[in-house]
Amino acid sequence: MNVGSYDYIRHSYGAVFYPGDTVEHAETQKRGKIVPPNLTHRHYVQVEFDERGPVNCHPSALKIIARGKAWEQYREATE
Repeated sequence: MNVGSYDYIRHSYGAVFYPGDTVEHAETQKRGKIVPPNLTHRHYVQVEFDERGPVNCHPSALKIIARGKAWEQYREATE
């Protein structure tokens, strides 16, 4: 399942995130896109809310709004 490589979060928190997914932050209600992980901060999801660049977010603070292309590719590969 190495699409996007958020495997640590999947194993530790049971949450599945892929680059390209649209998420909403629970506290700020801001929407953003997940970007590829920063391997030095494996317990956070990297989310780009605006043009300032990615932000570290705890997986429990994110709600998936829409799945991106990486999710579709993974789903097709496992069917």
